[in-house]
Amino acid sequence: MLKDRDRDVLRLLDRTPATAPLILKASGCFAESFEDLRRVRERMQALAGGGWVRSTPMATTSRQAASWYRLTPEGYRLLHGADSVLPHKTFFMPLPPSLLPAERGP
Repeated sequence: MLKDRDRDVLRLLDRTPATAPLILKASGCFAESFEDLRRVRERMQALAGGGWVRSTPMATTSRQAASWYRLTPEGYRLLHGADSVLPHKTFFMPLPPSLLPAERGP
């Protein structure tokens, strides 16, 4: 069962791919904000398990692997209606490394 906050996350991902820290920050504008990163990651894992979002690992030099989240076609249809016309297939593809933000050094 999707909560209002889940729909807010899907609406965010409809506009832009996002990482867990970005979702946490944006959740301040949601109907119900997330308390911490652990809860964001747990919820994103549940949404991915439902087939509504896709997680793509991001190459990083830090110890903790980060992931980018994007909508799947099923997530798009859930948000816009079952008979909605899907955007171009590139909308649902993983981000190419050239579009990922550069990591900051120490």
